[in-house]
Amino acid sequence: MKLHADMKKNHRKVTEDHDKYVELYTKAREERHSIETKMRNLKVLVYKNYKIRLK
Repeated sequence: MKLHADMKKNHRKVTEDHDKYVELYTKAREERHSIETKMRNLKVLVYKNYKIRLK
């Protein structure tokens, strides 16, 4: 019984760690997407105003 209880406890800890990882990954991905969108908008503005294509 003790082994089963320990396994349940470890599984719960792993699940909590995984949830934290998923949350951090999602947050980082959203930030990266936001930055990429802003960069794209700036490139469009530069092209429209100065006819210069940025990479």
